[in-house]
Amino acid sequence: MTTSPSVRLHWPGKAVPQPAPAAELRLLRGGHPASMLVHGDNLLGMSAISRRSPDGFALAYLDPPFFTGRQHSAVARTRKSNGEIVRRLTPAFDDRWADFEEYLGTLAERIAAARQLLRPDGCLVLHVDSKTSHYAKV
Repeated sequence: MTTSPSVRLHWPGKAVPQPAPAAELRLLRGGHPASMLVHGDNLLGMSAISRRSPDGFALAYLDPPFFTGRQHSAVARTRKSNGEIVRRLTPAFDDRWADFEEYLGTLAERIAAARQLLRPDGCLVLHVDSKTSHYAKV
């Protein structure tokens, strides 16, 4: 079987991919040892898990921000003794980018890192919205 030349997507302002810095994983919670949930910057997480399985992974699921242009908050709810609900906001993630090119460049780095982790028969699932999906497919 012959391999075809690699196709590359180029756009104005596209950054040159840089290798991900080394990172370490922390176990978030117990579960089956063959499965894991990585919380945080997925580029660092993928760098850390690349050493975990030299044979690659069957599935990579990426759920990046949707280019909303907002800083999102997590809501923690507690209840006072009188029954009143108290809501406390904490920063969850920042989805503000200089422009669409910066967003696509960041996304491209993560897709490339995820593809490197997959076995030849592996599957990459990328959860993006309709504004981004056509760019991600290319």
